Amino acid sequence: VGLPLAGPAAEALTLADARTVPPELLGRAAVPPDWSIAEAARRIYGHVDGQVLARVVLANPGQPDPRRVRPVEPLTFPALATEQTPLPGSRLVRVAREPDLNTALAAVRDGDDDGLSLRLCLHYHPAYGLACDVVVDETYADAATAHAALAALPPRAFQSAVLLDGFLPGTIFYSTMPLPRQCPAPVCPAGSTILARNAEGGPRDANACLP
Repeated sequence: VGLPLAGPAAEALTLADARTVPPELLGRAAVPPDWSIAEAARRIYGHVDGQVLARVVLANPGQPDPRRVRPVEPLTFPALATEQTPLPGSRLVRVAREPDLNTALAAVRDGDDDGLSLRLCLHYHPAYGLACDVVVDETYADAATAHAALAALPPRAFQSAVLLDGFLPGTIFYSTMPLPRQCPAPVCPAGSTILARNAEGGPRDANACLP
C-alpha cells in the first residue's frame, strides 16, 4: 500500500486536481463595509436576484443570514455557472488578474475610489484553473471602442491593463458580462499615439485569457 503524498508532491497533486475539476466554490471574500451583500454578489456574478442570494445563504451554513453579515466579515461564495458567455467578437478591458476571490473583490472596491466602475469576470478552464479577473464594467463591440476605453484609464490601471478578445473553447463562466452597447465607436487615437503607448507597455491584446 502506498504512503499518502505529503509536501511539494501533495501540493502539486492538489493543484492539478484544482485545474482539472471545476470548482464548487469561488472562495471566501470580505464584503466591503460600504457595500451590501447584494452589491458584492452583483460585482461577483454580474447580476443578483433572490436565487443568487439564496445560494449564498446555503454556502454559509454557520451564518444565520449572510444578508445581515457584519462589514468586512468574510463569506463563502458558490460557483454558479452561467450560460451567458461573452459574445464572439466582443472585448473586455482587464485591469488585473488576482490570485483569489478576496483580493479580486478588494481590487474592485478600490476601483470605486479611483472613479472606475469595475466588476469580476470569473471563469475556469483546465489549462489555468479558476481565473479571478478584474474588468471594466462594460463590454465593447469592436476594437476601436475597446482601445479608446483602455487609453482613457487612469495611469495606475493602464499600466497593467489588457484587452481580452477571446476565451479558450470549453471555458466555464461564473460571471455574466453586460451586452455590448450598440453605439458608434469613438475615434481611435492616431496611429503614432497608439504606437507610443504600446512602447510604454500598452494597449495590448490578449488573444486568449491565459495567465
